[in-house]
Amino acid sequence: RQIPARMIGGTQFFERKEVKDLLAYLKVTLNPMDEISLRRLLPSPSRGLGDVALAKLSAHATANSCSLFTAVTRAHAVRDLPPTAIEGCNAFVRIIDAARDRLSKGELSAAVARGIGEDAKLKEDIYAGATSNAAAARRWGNVEGMFNVFQRRDEKGFGDRDRLEEFLRLIALRDD
Repeated sequence: RQIPARMIGGTQFFERKEVKDLLAYLKVTLNPMDEISLRRLLPSPSRGLGDVALAKLSAHATANSCSLFTAVTRAHAVRDLPPTAIEGCNAFVRIIDAARDRLSKGELSAAVARGIGEDAKLKEDIYAGATSNAAAARRWGNVEGMFNVFQRRDEKGFGDRDRLEEFLRLIALRDD
């Protein structure tokens, strides 16, 4: 009805699911021991890793005194883990390994983030889970907004691994 409206409050940009997911991928790339980010990413519907599979991975990690990420990398050794969950773990590890490889080759943060977006099929997941194409386009626009943030930082000379790590820490501390 085109009634003028003014939004007060709403979801902060860095609190949006799709932005948090991209940042979580980057955090796990930089630090595979970041279990909070890892637990955020693993139960993705496209990966076939639900609560039961995650509990089995976690129990395996605890029983073998290793990190959750190590359990994910050795998913084939986790007792009673279904083949779809094993393949989901393998796919996840491939995404992280590819991002780590990009970083080790000196690629800047925007290229690493875009690579993660492509490898993890973030756009496809957003569109598959959206209620409408307009909502999906808005959500994907938020991810592209993050890509642009990284691109601007790269252009200013802040795109290396150390600066990326520092930036992610600063974002985590934000409360505005």
